[in-house]
Amino acid sequence: MKFELNRLTDYSDESILNELRRVAEFLNEKPLLIEKFNKESRVSASTIIRHFGTWQTAILKAGLDSAYAARTKSDISKEEVTNELKRVSKLLNKEIFSQDEFLQHSICGHRGIRKNFGSYQNALKEAGFKSLPLGTRFTEEECFNNLLKLWNFYGRQPHYSEIKKEPSTVGPKAYITKWKTWRNALLAFINHIQKNQDKQELEINKEKKQTFLNETGQLHKTKRSVSDRLRVLVLIKDGNKCKICGLTVTGENIHIDHIKPWAKGGETILDNLQVLCSRCNLGKGDVEF
Repeated sequence: MKFELNRLTDYSDESILNELRRVAEFLNEKPLLIEKFNKESRVSASTIIRHFGTWQTAILKAGLDSAYAARTKSDISKEEVTNELKRVSKLLNKEIFSQDEFLQHSICGHRGIRKNFGSYQNALKEAGFKSLPLGTRFTEEECFNNLLKLWNFYGRQPHYSEIKKEPSTVGPKAYITKWKTWRNALLAFINHIQKNQDKQELEINKEKKQTFLNETGQLHKTKRSVSDRLRVLVLIKDGNKCKICGLTVTGENIHIDHIKPWAKGGETILDNLQVLCSRCNLGKGDVEF
């Protein structure tokens, strides 16, 4: 009998993308539905979305045919969106659910919703669902996750105007209703991720038995991969400028680098991470600086 873990042991971007490719090939269905993916995969779709921002982005980064991704453009009809709302409602066993919840379980995307209905609220109404009172449609966690996605996308603090457009899925009214001002919302978000990071580091210190081996056989208390929350903390610390050449970086040109290389014993903690551009990161290699 062969014994093996049913979850990934390495949560680097490339390992996650390899798992996405494996399941897509195994299921061989287009589009690749999240609920079916979760049944066969060793990593959850929610983890993939946290790493890459959206399900669609992950599909494209994995080099898969765009037909595997959720249909987000003009080829999706009103009837299809309405049917998806009803299907997801049955799947979640809920009559009221947020746009984030819907997008995580649907083949639809926010472009399809906006094109056909103008807003998620209108889509719910036309499909016969009740909408939550304004400002309570999104939980605090959903608001924070949206900011996390935007901060990683832009490589800096998102501007108020940017939450009104893609890839944001939470509108400005949710933030103003909950926190009164955009500045208060940003402060609440920063406090939230710092608390989560402090808690994570405390758990690492308590669980000294949990260690990770690098390629040279050295033991680590932390994994090599950088979480989205820690990535944002590094961007807050360094800004979106390369620490070597000073280039302003955004999107895929943002690289979070270990100052003391992980292969040489460096840990994945805030004090040992810095922002580099792709060119400088490649040139630095395993040199410590």
